[in-house]
Amino acid sequence: MNFVDFETRFWKLIKEANIDDHINPINLNEEKNTFISKYNKEIRYNPTFEYKSINFESLLNKISTLNNELNKYHSPYLKYYSELLNNYKIFVENFNIRDNNFIHWLSSKYGKPNNQLFSYSQKYLDNINQSIINQDNYIGFDEAKKYMQSSLVESGFRNWEISKETMSAKIKVNPHNQMISFNSDSVFSLRELQRLVHHEIETHVLRFENGSKQNSNIFKYGFPDYLETEEGLAVLAEEKNNMLDEDVLAKYCVRVTTSYLAYDFDFFDLVKYANQYFDLENSFSIVARIKRGLKDTSAKGGFTKDQIYLKGFKKLQKLDNISISKLYIGKIGYKNIDEIKEFDINYDIKLPLWLEKTITSNYC
Repeated sequence: MNFVDFETRFWKLIKEANIDDHINPINLNEEKNTFISKYNKEIRYNPTFEYKSINFESLLNKISTLNNELNKYHSPYLKYYSELLNNYKIFVENFNIRDNNFIHWLSSKYGKPNNQLFSYSQKYLDNINQSIINQDNYIGFDEAKKYMQSSLVESGFRNWEISKETMSAKIKVNPHNQMISFNSDSVFSLRELQRLVHHEIETHVLRFENGSKQNSNIFKYGFPDYLETEEGLAVLAEEKNNMLDEDVLAKYCVRVTTSYLAYDFDFFDLVKYANQYFDLENSFSIVARIKRGLKDTSAKGGFTKDQIYLKGFKKLQKLDNISISKLYIGKIGYKNIDEIKEFDINYDIKLPLWLEKTITSNYC
């Protein structure tokens, strides 16, 4: 066996395991309806989430097998796969046990937003015009699917499919299946769909496609800790295309503040806080994204991943466009920019239009 075979088996495992199954509740819609009904009657209620049954022992055995093979190979990407395997092993072990320490581990995965980011976000929310928060959304799945499919074709990405499913996010991109999924209950405004083209297709899909041109699958599916850069780039693309409207930035800010407050608030109180700025359905969705992974959402803490959108955006604003262009070679993080000099990189890649216009020299 060679390293290419190892990579293939590693990413096949990640695809089959589907991390979303560990963390996304299967009874989300039922609990949403119950929560909203009780909330409107001023009855305190914290949802109890249920999750898909998973054979964790089988996953851990497969991870162990791959881990034991690592010292057989020589590759500049070996250390990254070692880190990915270790991270995933810890992830699976914690979700398998879900003991009293689970909430502490889950909350520490992305940590508590720093005070500076929280203060910025709270100040923005306190000063926003409340009348712009809630737009009229009228486009359902069928029309949204047509719009996104057309944008994919225009971008030259014809191998992607679009589906709908029950989930806490409104939309997500799964590179392993080359699938863009819409939340089955969501509706959209036209401007929101235009924004999502820049966020989902011109960032998430584009980095996958450019990563497909590199000599390792890790560029397609992601280096360790690439996500903060990935989501930061998506927000940056919105800003550069004049799509980072006040209501959009407000949502990124409330994701930071609810991530911060989740350490002291249960589900109910967190929704009550978010409901100062967003309608009840949006507030539920925002909080569900933070409390997902938990069974008992009265517990303090949560999955605070959603802070990375604004956190990553703020970091990327400090980089020059040449550095940013290097981030489009695949799904790497900003900490990998200097490291890629060691790799045989294919720079014949596609850049988003906003960035392509600003680049007048070669990458290196």
